[in-house]
Amino acid sequence: MFQVTVVGGETHVSFEPGSKLNIAKAGEAKNEFARIVRGENGYLVLDLANLDYIDSSGVGALLSLLRLCKERKWTLILTNPQQPVKDLFNLLQLQSIFKLQ
Repeated sequence: MFQVTVVGGETHVSFEPGSKLNIAKAGEAKNEFARIVRGENGYLVLDLANLDYIDSSGVGALLSLLRLCKERKWTLILTNPQQPVKDLFNLLQLQSIFKLQ
C-alpha cells in the first residue's frame, strides 16, 4: 500500500500508483501508520500524488495519523494531493487541520 523511505531524518511515505484509501483499506492504513510513526520528534511527509480516491473512512485514517503524530510530537505534511482529494479536503475544511503542500 505504501512505499517508505527515510531521507535526511525525514520519513517519506508515498502511496502505490492507483491507490484508494477507503473503508476496505482504512484499517490496514492505520496499522501501517502506527508502524511508521515510532518514537518521538519525527518528521513525516505523506505524498498523496498516487492516491486516486479517499472516502470518509480514509479521512478517518488520516485524522488518526494526525492524532498519533501530535501525541508523539511528529510533524506531518501532506503533499501533492490530486484534485478530487483536494476537493474533498476543501469540502470538509481539512486544509485548516492538515499542513498541505
